Amino acid sequence: MLDKPTILKNTSIWEDECRRLEALMAAGEDVKAEYDRAMKNALGERRIIETLLTLNMPMYILRDVNINYGGKATRVNCMVFTRKMAFVIECDDIYGNIEINHDGGFEKSHGGRENKVVEGVFYPMNATKEHIDLISKIKKLAYLRHKGGGHYTLYRIADST
Repeated sequence: MLDKPTILKNTSIWEDECRRLEALMAAGEDVKAEYDRAMKNALGERRIIETLLTLNMPMYILRDVNINYGGKATRVNCMVFTRKMAFVIECDDIYGNIEINHDGGFEKSHGGRENKVVEGVFYPMNATKEHIDLISKIKKLAYLRHKGGGHYTLYRIADST
């Protein structure tokens, strides 16, 4: 019986990327900026997992889940399943001044007056909505294939394609 947070999948593409970039740096490649970005992402995801593990409630945790279905693909930073609910957690480190441009897109700027950098930002809520939409399609497919009722476990949803 599940009585505490349990990690079912704890791999991270960011940690894998850090190891790959460390090897390149050891070989003399100049990839420090890419390494710093990958490390920042890995630490952010790790903090979320550590926080979830401190909660005193039964849940399954999946980290860095790749979902491919119907020609669409998405990567979910973290999924949490309790007895009654499922959660999609998106982890993004957005720094700088965030502004909405005239097209409704998000832009961030950082740096000083002399070296100000403006770049587009993919809004995390859009990513989360895409994750949930794709998961909902898969869940509906699992329901249609299993008309016997009952609860759907993660295995049945994953096995429904």
